[in-house]
Amino acid sequence: MRKLMTLMAMILLVLSALPAQANVWTFGDDVNNWDGWGTYKENKLDVIGIPDITGGEATYSGNTLQSVSFFFTVDKYQNLYPNLRSGDLFVNTDDDSSWNYVIKLNSDLTASVYDFQKSYTDPNAYELGFYSGGDYRDNHPAWGIVSGDAIATGTWSGMPALNGGTTGTITIAGLNIDFDSLTLGYTVSCANDVIMTDALSKTPIPGAVWLLGSGLLGLIGLRRRVKA
Repeated sequence: MRKLMTLMAMILLVLSALPAQANVWTFGDDVNNWDGWGTYKENKLDVIGIPDITGGEATYSGNTLQSVSFFFTVDKYQNLYPNLRSGDLFVNTDDDSSWNYVIKLNSDLTASVYDFQKSYTDPNAYELGFYSGGDYRDNHPAWGIVSGDAIATGTWSGMPALNGGTTGTITIAGLNIDFDSLTLGYTVSCANDVIMTDALSKTPIPGAVWLLGSGLLGLIGLRRRVKA
């Protein structure tokens, strides 16, 4: 009996240590602004100007965020503002009302990860979106104010050349951010369209591990009945 229990523990330990399978979380665009950052006009519209951020997807393995992509479209009658640039990627890893990390998307296509630990509504924690020549959602966070050195570095694809009637994708990769619960925030420099996802829960231990454990426990019970 003791040998069988030891064998079961060893098998479960090995299986739980195997590399987790990569998963893709697809999300939409369900908010107009972060809580506490809208005005009456901005709360009424999902998109003010261009581009329209239609949603995105995040790739994660186990409880580690690996990459995030955001999908854009531009109305066929509009053109991308020439000075539009990317905002930061904000990441909340524990389902509270604060961001834990901010990822700066740099001009050299590196993505610098900073420890952030700032409330969603802290007025001193953000640079606000702006665009002086057209439609925009002003007075809404677009970048985080950081100090010190980055704690990690990834890459990103750069702003796509979006013209009227086109689509595009921004992808941030190489993140390797652990999470218990995952929430993402993103916009571009004019904050015309704002992404803030619902929380993704922590990935449970794979069902195969529990199935094997249940089977081994069943064998133990059967062996006891046979001996009796």
